[in-house]
Amino acid sequence: MSDLFKGVTLERAIDRKATADGRPRVDGAVETGFPAWELRVFGSLTALHAGRSLPLGPLRHRALLGLLLVRMGNVVAAGQLVDELWSGRPPRRPIATLQTYVSHLRRALASGGEPGGVRARVRHSSPGYVLEIDPELVDVHRFETLVDRGRQDLAERRFHSARDELSRALALWRGDPYLELTSYGPIADENERLEQLRLTAVETRAGACLAIGEADSVVTALYPEVQRDPTRERCVGHLMSGLYLLGRQAESLRLYEQTRRHLADELGVDPGAELQGVHADILHQRLP
Repeated sequence: MSDLFKGVTLERAIDRKATADGRPRVDGAVETGFPAWELRVFGSLTALHAGRSLPLGPLRHRALLGLLLVRMGNVVAAGQLVDELWSGRPPRRPIATLQTYVSHLRRALASGGEPGGVRARVRHSSPGYVLEIDPELVDVHRFETLVDRGRQDLAERRFHSARDELSRALALWRGDPYLELTSYGPIADENERLEQLRLTAVETRAGACLAIGEADSVVTALYPEVQRDPTRERCVGHLMSGLYLLGRQAESLRLYEQTRRHLADELGVDPGAELQGVHADILHQRLP
């Protein structure tokens, strides 16, 4: 809906220094330190050792690593990997080809090894293969851990801690996860799951920021999110609250009306109870 934000403006420019996929970095998000060996999921799937990218090989080799990584620690049957890698059109000798791919990945991951041992390995375990790696070395695991902490902090009203944990989580999001591998079904599903978790993190952080009076940060972060998905009602509600707390009640109410029309026109539904409650609180000036 092109006019969804007609009349809703930002008082300051959105910070666009940040993520590889063009999303503005969340205000206040600070990159954390990284281990010497790391497997990165956000953006292109990459293994790094001492800042150097390890040679994971062509697309289908990296897809094999991705298919194992989304089931990290669990055995994936060789036949299932063949089906997922070649979509029902396998090479003449699929198991032999799969074994060649596994050998390449093993060499690539071992090339970043240190005296303490290889940080990640692909191990054969009947009826297939399993990726063994310390989860702390995978950026997506750290992201999920930080989001969980932030949500727990918010539930326990530790608002500053929630904001900080979620800022750290969102700083890890350098781009869409498994960027070049989403044509593979299980990886596409994981990409979508992580995107929903990112949105939850954005919304939860906004709730923490509203609680400590950082309405400007909320408006900056949520404006582009609601532009992308006007049906995300919690984002809309937090954005409305942020606008209201900045003294922009008319814009906040206009946003609600535009969202209401969009939901009716596109989905044939009314706003949910939560968003209606935010609207009522703004109408009656009940927000703090």
